[in-house]
Amino acid sequence: MKKKFNIKRKSRKGVVAFKPNRAFLNEAMGAYLENGGKITKIEMDEKAFQSFMAHPENPTAVDDFLRG
Repeated sequence: MKKKFNIKRKSRKGVVAFKPNRAFLNEAMGAYLENGGKITKIEMDEKAFQSFMAHPENPTAVDDFLRG
């Protein structure tokens, strides 16, 4: 008698974690830029964050701000 295939059953083979090396990242970045991609640097405004944290509001307001 054959066992029925159970969808919840995990594979006996382990899934290999994706661990890109520096060469892979450089190659991917080069391909992205060649296809018209643009990389922009985002600078954090320290004064705006400090003034926001200085307000005596409840933590849910802070969470809502950080979530967008």
